[in-house]
Amino acid sequence: MIKRTLYIVRGAPGSGKSRLARIIAPAACYSADDYFENLAREYARTYEEVWRPDRLKPAHETCFDKVKAAMSAQLQRISVHNTFIKRTEIEKYRKLARQFGYETNVIRMESNFGNVHKVPIGKVEKMKRDLEDWEC
Repeated sequence: MIKRTLYIVRGAPGSGKSRLARIIAPAACYSADDYFENLAREYARTYEEVWRPDRLKPAHETCFDKVKAAMSAQLQRISVHNTFIKRTEIEKYRKLARQFGYETNVIRMESNFGNVHKVPIGKVEKMKRDLEDWEC
């Protein structure tokens, strides 16, 4: 029997999270960036023009809600790709996966493809240094 699986893809901006997550689960692939990309389309603006720190909370809540809806629909493979710098940032996804009977796989990306959202290099380097290691 094939288990339903949640793939949590983490890493700094430009590490290849989005690309891999779309390959793993093309029909159910979610991130907080989706929120800003949708806003940009809605307002005919760029991602950078609509991104604001005060919108991060609703962006992450929307991402979580979409993952939950995909699990409710019992989709076989789901991926979520955010930076997940701190271990605590993925715990609610792991809890949700257990609640819905999903296996969880955490994938840490460490490549450097250049980030599409123009995150300043200093901030990216700080995220790389802060990226917590843990046994999955």
